[in-house]
Amino acid sequence: MEGFIFLSDALRIMAMVDEQGNFIPFSITFITCNLTEETGGKRMTCDNVTLAGHPFGKKNSPKNANHWMNGTRNMLIPGRPRPTTVHNVLITRFNGERVII
Repeated sequence: MEGFIFLSDALRIMAMVDEQGNFIPFSITFITCNLTEETGGKRMTCDNVTLAGHPFGKKNSPKNANHWMNGTRNMLIPGRPRPTTVHNVLITRFNGERVII
């Protein structure tokens, strides 16, 4: 039988930090989605991913991503120059376990 993890637990684990305050790396599989450009639908699997520590711009910037309200997270994926925004509900696997809502 395949293991599973609740989405809420996966999000909590993603936000964990080590003794130096750095985010702990994880592996993730998610479906891409860009609502602005109406693109996506590809499954991506990435290892050694961490949460992005600081959003682009200032806290009170008009470009505030408002991740909590939009249900997204910015992630640093090795090999990509900028953080990638991932929709929480499109995460299908976390550290090898199937994600359920």
